[in-house]
Amino acid sequence: MEASLIGIGGTGSPATVEHRIGGKFHQHSYHSHEIMIIPARVSYSAFWQQEHEFSMLGMNPSFLEKIARESVKATQIELIPQFITIDPLIQQILLALHGDMIAGHPTGHLFGESLAIALGYNETVPGATLRLQEGDRVRLTFTNHLDVPTNLHTHGLHISPEVDNPFVLVMPGESRLHEFTLPKGSAGTRWYHPHPHGEVATQQFAGLSGAIVIESPLDKIPELKAAEEHLLIFKDFTISKGRVDADHSLLDWFGKYGDLPLVNGAYQPQLVAQKATLRLRLLNASNARSYLLKLEDIPLNLIATDDGFIEKPILLKELLLTPGERAEVMVQLDRSGSFSLLNLADNSQNIGREMPEPLLTIVAPDNPQPTPLPKRLATVEEIDLSKVTQTRKFKFGGTAPFSYTIDGRTFNMDRIDARVKVNTLEIWEIENATHLIHPFHLHTYPFQILARQTAQSDLWQPEPFRAWRDNINLPAKEKVRIVIPFRDITGRTVFHCHISEHEDRGMMGVIEVTS
Repeated sequence: MEASLIGIGGTGSPATVEHRIGGKFHQHSYHSHEIMIIPARVSYSAFWQQEHEFSMLGMNPSFLEKIARESVKATQIELIPQFITIDPLIQQILLALHGDMIAGHPTGHLFGESLAIALGYNETVPGATLRLQEGDRVRLTFTNHLDVPTNLHTHGLHISPEVDNPFVLVMPGESRLHEFTLPKGSAGTRWYHPHPHGEVATQQFAGLSGAIVIESPLDKIPELKAAEEHLLIFKDFTISKGRVDADHSLLDWFGKYGDLPLVNGAYQPQLVAQKATLRLRLLNASNARSYLLKLEDIPLNLIATDDGFIEKPILLKELLLTPGERAEVMVQLDRSGSFSLLNLADNSQNIGREMPEPLLTIVAPDNPQPTPLPKRLATVEEIDLSKVTQTRKFKFGGTAPFSYTIDGRTFNMDRIDARVKVNTLEIWEIENATHLIHPFHLHTYPFQILARQTAQSDLWQPEPFRAWRDNINLPAKEKVRIVIPFRDITGRTVFHCHISEHEDRGMMGVIEVTS
């Protein structure tokens, strides 16, 4: 149920290409220091006739060996967007580089057409999962094989805005090199997606997104190593007349919701667990849909947020993921049987409750014997607020669905909305003055939540635990205070609402960090 291509250790370690077939994990290692991934448009039939193809139904070893032979001294990745085809009738996902892709729903549920054209990176929807290590030096070549401009945002990475640059477009047929080193503190579940202003909503809804999993020595904690790990990517689609319908009506600019909420490209798939303790990496890659997750009769133990581990597991009955957010939970299956992962979120933009919607079924092993949870995970820095140099306030507003604003202004890439000195500490207070939710995302610089003010009270409620984030929910008529260390990196980047339609229609600002 998970398609993942590519993962490589640090310099000197073997390259690892990973995939899953029928729920089983397969791994091929080669001594190299390079990976390739790419976006493009091609027909499925043409792809299938080529030698260098990959699919969840089978991987051509000669293709993997070719990747290993052509490797260089840096971790090198090539990403290509492409048209793909989704087939709800087949058992697995067929991947096609330079071709259409056929993505199957393992449960065999039929929705929409038998085939639907989508967009994807390197043969998959979701795109290939990049598995990296803290300290890796990465050379990622992004090649645009679409017929429209696009670009690539590596969401959550603390790297130079000159590399992760939302202002640069990659034109059709052109390539762009992203070269960077993953600093200490990079570990966690990150992701990548397009970021061309005005076109993000259409391109992302059509399928362009993928996960980045970065590990560190903390992942060797015995209780974590003993657990069975799965990556779950939540992404909704609408299929119409043989295509993923990414066109936007006027009402869609409130935030476009798909008819089919998929997990790893599958509708209501089944995860057959081999172990009784699971580690689940969760990513909301949807344009606008939020997920209030609850596992039927089994508690969730939160172990990580957007930007890595928290200090110790926190027991939750349910977990909210707004667009762009990630989290990690551990689950202990203490009895045999099947358990539904439900979405309780009411996506009327108010994130209330609706009838539970099954997303995934987890099947526990016979006579399960759960292993213990870790007692401690990481030390999360307690930021010294006496060193704050400035407090800024921003107000999210606008006239939905026509425009969305920050401080009464729509996005202008030539205007600087916040100038900051590198290695200073700031508090930002962000107010949502609208009746819609606006998940807030800041590029490059992770932050911590200090407190929230709800619509029902003037009192500020302290955040119950420390955690590093780059994406936070901002409900209607609420405020949040965050503290941001602008460490090490200078450059010009953006902050915005992570509902793609709101971002495209103006709810984005420019920040410049200078020495």
